[in-house]
Amino acid sequence: MNPENPYLCKLRACHKSEIAFMEYEIKLSGTPFDDGAIDLDRLEVISQYLRDISKGALQMRMFGASYKRGRETEQIARALKIRLRGLSQGSTVLHLECQPFRTTLRNVQGSLFQQAIVERLPDETPVSLVMESFQDALNPDSSGEMLDKHLLKVLQNFKKVLVNDLQTIQFSNRGSLPDLQLQIADFKHLKTIEEKTPDPQSVVISGIVEELKFSKAKVTFLPDQGRPITGFLGESVSTSEMAGFWGKKVTIRGTAHFRPSGQMAFVEISKVSLAESGDAYFSRPIVRETVAQQLERQTAARKLSGNKLSQFIGILADAEGDYENDLKMLTE
Repeated sequence: MNPENPYLCKLRACHKSEIAFMEYEIKLSGTPFDDGAIDLDRLEVISQYLRDISKGALQMRMFGASYKRGRETEQIARALKIRLRGLSQGSTVLHLECQPFRTTLRNVQGSLFQQAIVERLPDETPVSLVMESFQDALNPDSSGEMLDKHLLKVLQNFKKVLVNDLQTIQFSNRGSLPDLQLQIADFKHLKTIEEKTPDPQSVVISGIVEELKFSKAKVTFLPDQGRPITGFLGESVSTSEMAGFWGKKVTIRGTAHFRPSGQMAFVEISKVSLAESGDAYFSRPIVRETVAQQLERQTAARKLSGNKLSQFIGILADAEGDYENDLKMLTE
């Protein structure tokens, strides 16, 4: 067998050195199956759900919701790539690597990421978003602003990786992030949180149309009280119709979607009209909170009074159109 061309080897080594990879480990332990090897079908399950969670978490940060209709661009697909570098013993340890988003989303980073988001997301990776999503959901002191009902369901799917109640999954990043350890009981807790998250409900909201963004499918409303409300055009409302209401006070009817905290995430708009005098009642915040959630929100607000991140959750949201147009508009 002829040895490989040393010039080609050198080129590959140079190329590798130019690409910054972050390294992670996933350790499976607690059962006789965890012996330094892994069945291909289990590896496929791990791969699929890691990608699903990282995609939902990235979309939460980019668009304000973990689920987005429309086709996925090559850029997003590339940004979500996770490579298996190898396996080792000590139970079964999967060695993973992936690139930070500053490398894979560099063309949109300048105009996409805002304040607190720009400080963190460029240094994040698909695996770090997976770890943070689980930690956010399992932390009783978390506000859950980076979670929604769909992402909570996707997180629960990872339970299929565990073969029984004794097995443990541990994520680590050589100390850069706190280790994450998951067992069956944690997924039961995630189910409880998802069930507490309000289901979508029909709403009527009155407010001023402040802006139309991202393929003109996203609308921001300013109610008389509370923070701006994000809306998306349903099939029954055309972009040209919505554009005619810019700067005017309107009343919208649609379906509201909520965060685990009970705070409204966005509204899918089914009907819009100019506001009438009697519609002033609807110009107020839409919240579906229990008493316990209200107390939790007030406590969190005091703790996070200096945190600007919550101001931007949902502002970058876009649930209509496709990624290609969104990313093009973000870079203009």
